[in-house]
Amino acid sequence: MKTQQQIKEYATIAHLYYLEKTLTKQEVYDWMSEYGLDVVKLLKGRIEFTYSDDWYKTKMTIWKNGKIDIETEI
Repeated sequence: MKTQQQIKEYATIAHLYYLEKTLTKQEVYDWMSEYGLDVVKLLKGRIEFTYSDDWYKTKMTIWKNGKIDIETEI
């Protein structure tokens, strides 16, 4: 299982590539899926996704300004 830090870094890179138009929306969905992350919402201002670890499902939102919101046990 990947750490929250690894997941955050991976998703931040995917979101930046989307903002720079290096990746299309579908490519971001595919890229995130390969890492075990399910995109809920992808906008210019944020990326929201869910993932599961051994115990519960987690939702992470990464904002364009770098702020991160994490909801556990959803």
